[in-house]
Amino acid sequence: VNAVYMGIALHLSMAELREGRSTPTILSTLDLCFFAAFAFELMMRLTVDRPREFFFGKAAPWNWVDVAATGILGVEVLQNEFKFGNASFLRTLRFLRYARAMRIIKLLRNMHVTRLLMASLSTVMQPLIATLGLISFVLYISMLGLGQAVLEYMMQNQGELSNDHPVIETYGSPWRTMVTLLAACSGGADWIAILRPIRDVSAVLEPA
Repeated sequence: VNAVYMGIALHLSMAELREGRSTPTILSTLDLCFFAAFAFELMMRLTVDRPREFFFGKAAPWNWVDVAATGILGVEVLQNEFKFGNASFLRTLRFLRYARAMRIIKLLRNMHVTRLLMASLSTVMQPLIATLGLISFVLYISMLGLGQAVLEYMMQNQGELSNDHPVIETYGSPWRTMVTLLAACSGGADWIAILRPIRDVSAVLEPA
């Protein structure tokens, strides 16, 4: 649910910024709701698992990711409310929240379809669907991380970017970003042409 919400929020924010408007205020309220839910979930898991098992047990790496992602979301909620610190820096840390969505990999390891896929790619339909689903999931998570950098760029240059700007054309919405990444992976677009708009967004992203 969190990953779906982040994709929708990214889409709405980009759409508003393309029209020269600010990001929807309802997103701040929804972020607060998600933070409350995640904080409650962490407290319940700490109560059930005990702190030692939670932080140092078999699932400790995933638990640390959840704690970090929830903490970053909490700081972001406070920053939106009280306007302290460097907002741009805090937004760059938002990509760490997407690591929480990677927990679905734990579930995939135990799925019968995934075990069949790993055992033999010759099994026909189910592994094929699982493969397409996994590719779509990876593209989606990659889009969330890249889209956050593009969203920050759009916010910094609000009102100066037209719809035919290279960054808007290739990365101006979650759907456009996913299509661009798919084209890059499948040979449907030249890597150099795709990288050019990224240079305007961030020099750090270009080697990636």
